[in-house]
Amino acid sequence: MKIEDYDDFCKKVICPYIEEIMLYAEDSNCKDCIKVNSRSLKKIYVYYQRKRDEIKNHYMSPPAKALDRHKVAACMLYAILKSKVFRINKLRKTLPYQILMANEYLAVYIAVNIIEQYKRDELGYNLAYKIVFPLTYHEDDEKSSDFLDNLCKSLYYIKPNQINIFAYSTIFFFMERYTDTINNIL
Repeated sequence: MKIEDYDDFCKKVICPYIEEIMLYAEDSNCKDCIKVNSRSLKKIYVYYQRKRDEIKNHYMSPPAKALDRHKVAACMLYAILKSKVFRINKLRKTLPYQILMANEYLAVYIAVNIIEQYKRDELGYNLAYKIVFPLTYHEDDEKSSDFLDNLCKSLYYIKPNQINIFAYSTIFFFMERYTDTINNIL
């Protein structure tokens, strides 16, 4: 990805999600518990490029010219988690888990956005495409997803260097397939 493309992506996608999470923190009376690491946005690009090149050059046979959208999303997920966009004061006892796991939520939101953008491009930009998170067995409210929360929890409990790009790209692939099945796009 060219730095100019990343800057545009950052301005149009990453920064609005950061602002949304900060507004949630303010609404939850937790604004003093979370801060944005200003250098992290530049780090995301560096970590993304390194991981993308590593996957392309060392794991794809023959070395791939480009990665599919699910691997791109997984590499971006890794880069966001590695850069630690949010600094969170974990000493507050009543910290909502959405704030505690703000980096993980941001990473998943951005990864899902990447898949949605690729899919919109594939289907035609005039069509709306929104990933539908699978329902878990104990959900009764279709407006919220325990799947998203569980995915973020799994990311919270592992170190960024332990993230398996291929495993998370497979998760993203199945999320897209689930969405396509629900929306009869297949």
